[in-house]
Amino acid sequence: MLGSVDVQGTPLTTRQRCLLTALLLEPGRAVPVPRLLAAVWGDDQPSTPQNALRTQIHRLRRTLADTSDITLATVGDGYSLEIDPGLVDLHRFRRLLAEARTSDDPALTIQLLRSALGLWQGAPLSGLPETPWWDSVRTALLAERQAAQEELAQAESEPVAPTMVPHQLPASIPDFTGREKQLNELAECAETVVITAIDGTAGVGKTALALHFAHRLPERYPDGQLYVNLRGFDPHVRPLRPAEVLTQFLRALGIKPERVPISLDEQAALYRTLLSDRRLLVLLDNAADADQVRPLLPGTESCLVLITSRNRLADLDAHPLFLDVLDPDEAVALLREVLGERVDDEPAAARELARLCGYLPLALRIAAANAALMPIADVVAELREENRLAALAIEDDEQVAVRSAFDLSYKALRPGLRRVFRRLGLVPGLDFTAESATCLAGEDAQLDELVAANLVEQHGSRYRLHDLLRLYAYDRAQTDDTSSDRRDACQRLYDWYLSMTLQAAKFAGPEFMHLSEAPESSRFGSSADALAWLESERANLVAVSACSPPSVKVLLADHLHGFFKLGRHGADWLAVAQAALDHAPDDRGRLTALHNLSNVHWSRGQHQKAIEYGEAALRIAWPTARARVLNSLGHVYREIGDVDTALAYYTEAIDLNRENGLHDGLPSNYFGLGATCWQQGRLAEAYEFHSKAHELAVQDGSAYFIGFYLGVVGGPLRDLGDVETAISHMTESVRVLKEHGARSHASYMLDDLSWACRDAGHYDLALRTGHEALDIALDIGDPGAEADARTSIASVLVLTGRSPEARDHFQRAITLARRTGYRHGEAAALIGLAQSLGDVVPALQSLSISRAVGYKLLEASALTALAEICLQSGDADQARRYASEAMVLHLQSGHHLGRIRTQAVIDQLSDLR
Repeated sequence: MLGSVDVQGTPLTTRQRCLLTALLLEPGRAVPVPRLLAAVWGDDQPSTPQNALRTQIHRLRRTLADTSDITLATVGDGYSLEIDPGLVDLHRFRRLLAEARTSDDPALTIQLLRSALGLWQGAPLSGLPETPWWDSVRTALLAERQAAQEELAQAESEPVAPTMVPHQLPASIPDFTGREKQLNELAECAETVVITAIDGTAGVGKTALALHFAHRLPERYPDGQLYVNLRGFDPHVRPLRPAEVLTQFLRALGIKPERVPISLDEQAALYRTLLSDRRLLVLLDNAADADQVRPLLPGTESCLVLITSRNRLADLDAHPLFLDVLDPDEAVALLREVLGERVDDEPAAARELARLCGYLPLALRIAAANAALMPIADVVAELREENRLAALAIEDDEQVAVRSAFDLSYKALRPGLRRVFRRLGLVPGLDFTAESATCLAGEDAQLDELVAANLVEQHGSRYRLHDLLRLYAYDRAQTDDTSSDRRDACQRLYDWYLSMTLQAAKFAGPEFMHLSEAPESSRFGSSADALAWLESERANLVAVSACSPPSVKVLLADHLHGFFKLGRHGADWLAVAQAALDHAPDDRGRLTALHNLSNVHWSRGQHQKAIEYGEAALRIAWPTARARVLNSLGHVYREIGDVDTALAYYTEAIDLNRENGLHDGLPSNYFGLGATCWQQGRLAEAYEFHSKAHELAVQDGSAYFIGFYLGVVGGPLRDLGDVETAISHMTESVRVLKEHGARSHASYMLDDLSWACRDAGHYDLALRTGHEALDIALDIGDPGAEADARTSIASVLVLTGRSPEARDHFQRAITLARRTGYRHGEAAALIGLAQSLGDVVPALQSLSISRAVGYKLLEASALTALAEICLQSGDADQARRYASEAMVLHLQSGHHLGRIRTQAVIDQLSDLR
């Protein structure tokens, strides 16, 4: 679209091209029929437009039938095109622009802007007709391009100091010994070869070599290091999927959780964009095969990629480096590094110990831990016996030495500690804490003793096992424990995670749970504590979800719903929700999974999928769950412009909650009704519904909800003209919300307060309040709250003569709103941008959205803005028409300040006569 409009390999007629493009402008959204008619036929409408459009829809569906990535659906009275936005250059451009505008890293901002502008292939929408409708779209797109070009020029003119430099490498082994030949080979090829594949047998030191070499290169790769254990050979947990790794890498590179794409292709494209022209090292440890690795390759020679794998990965275009065991002298030198002068006191025993360990570094280190407690010769004697027994039990001779060393250390442990160690092999995630290990073991884990024996690695307050030790512990659990012992151990761990997530959910969205009730008390003292624990265990929780019984999968999805919604961890949220759906044992489990999936797609602006999953949940919902799902779907329908369905769903939720005595859900239902009425310009009704929500909260006695809904009541009061009372209500509401740690609601309420202060002429206070709202929104990663806050701040900046500064905020708000499907936020920011530029195009875009959706307040504001701009440009007749239409809407809604602004335009027009 940023050039000629084309679907690769699919010929299109001009009308099909127009129809497809109109749908592609808003993928996943229901595009109303009038807009499609204007796009296809312009002013030359057919005699039976509805029939003609249906014919074109049918023909386009038939043409696209073989294109697997596109689905053309009928949605209400309109049509929606379901397609991954990452496949459309316009939406890739906007996503890159959004990342650039929200990045705190100047270097990253420049990279993203360059990549975004690199998608343009000429004049936009080339090949489409020259009609007023398409000309206005072209003008808007060119304005987006010009804004991006100006931002790039500004960014390039400022000093660049990157702030997001990841340093993910684990510590290098302090007593690393030998491998000079391989290190030299790596050093020689690192400048010219993009990928260095290191393969060899297990325990030979592939990871140690890669880490040791990587730690020698900080000056060569100043933009940082990325590291991941791909778990390609884990005995009981699947290897990490590329999408999971890219999610981690993108966040490490500065992409906020809610902005990480869900689709693998889009993730990989953004990843390659971020690494273009950066000098960065990527270490991919324990790769299973080439397919797991390919999406993780930067695609630029400025980066070095080190891959460790037991397989050759011959399909990759990489420099292969085969790693063999240590030579005898290197093996003895390694023992000397660990044991010191004792090796020189027992040289023959040391050489025999090295031989018995097969010259494998891992086996040598484990054996040396035993030799620290007895003479080397005694260890040799015991290891000879272990080698003989292991050779009888293991077919793979090259692993005899490793197994023997492990057996020797394992048998040196007291019985209780052996039990702890082997059960650590059952941990589903990458690491664990002392508390989780104790739950798994069923007794005090005593991890310090295992660390001292070189069987467990400690990293801060968390612990992990080397992959081979993990496999060994797992095998020991299979042979030394009964199946009942293993099942009970895993269930203890699952129960601990379920208990902890349930306690955390008390602070992170209990209103989204269907299968559990939040406990009255919790071990967490605040939402910050709860969210910090959830974040630290997030990867492990996803791993538990993947391997646990069905009942645990659905309960985890139930408990984590609010946390994922708050943090917008899209990829993890999707994985947990899908696992719950795939294994739900009954309709109760299916419902919680479907509701999760509905909300995860809604959070990404994929409204049609959100509706599909939500409606599927409704079909199996019991009354209490149905009321909650209806409330969520009401928000989705409101955002896509189907306000009639939204109102019907809110109303049905109220009826269900009343019938079943579930009064705690009613305030939220009335809030939804009030919010919809407010957007429709029905201010008196909005005030009535919000007042009802506040009244019910007072009856319930919850100080938090009393404070929240008091501020909500202030919204329509402000617009009806009682600004000072609105400010009083909202100020008290902000105080209560802050007191209860409700940061998300506090951000939205601060934004409302900023608007009220602006309307009252308190510009300094409005700016301070708006910036506070923005700071919270950025901190919690809420794109809707961020868009609103930026629009509020910018509107005050325009009024105080700082339009250039305001335009940056407006542009960021528009990009955020478009990316997330927040149509009200988009329309509001477009009005502000039009006023700051004195340009009718953004105002016309806002007017189009507002009329299509039914946002009467914004429609009136857009008309007023158009009247003001036309008056300034000397088009008095057009200004008069716009002002007249705006005044009718203001009088209908009772919007006090809107009526005053529009009247000012009318008065100026009267003076011209």
